[in-house]
Amino acid sequence: FEPVDLTELVADVCARFRPLAQAKDQTVAARSGNAPAWISGDRSGLRRLVSVLLDNAIKYTPARGRIEVALTVTSLRAVLAVRDSGIGIPETLLPRIFDRFVRADPSRGEVNGTGLGLAIAKWIADTHDAPLTVRSSELEGSVFTAEFHLIAPSVGNATLLRDAE
Repeated sequence: FEPVDLTELVADVCARFRPLAQAKDQTVAARSGNAPAWISGDRSGLRRLVSVLLDNAIKYTPARGRIEVALTVTSLRAVLAVRDSGIGIPETLLPRIFDRFVRADPSRGEVNGTGLGLAIAKWIADTHDAPLTVRSSELEGSVFTAEFHLIAPSVGNATLLRDAE
């Protein structure tokens, strides 16, 4: 692990995925502050996690849909939320959505994939001690949220600033 500016990484991933969304006539809106959000992590893994969440949002959102990526920074945490206006996840599937090979009903959309993306995203989040959760309503969309511990940017060894929980 190394210090990673999550603000910069999320902006970069959003920029890379924007053309894919535009090809489906979707809007990707990214919202974050200008200040860096330093976390301790594996840059490649974090890029993969954000990419999986954005890729799924694009896959499961119909044309003219909206995808919002928000990074909110508090004094101790960086909270990443990826919200879509897609088909949503059936309530019966929510408890297993992060399991391997689980996919939303493919008959409800023309979606390619193996059902491994969210399992990989969950594993990456877990290795970063970042809870990954989902809220979803069928026909309204989903919100995937990951909460990361911030590090003190001036500390070279990436000492964690943790809540007194």
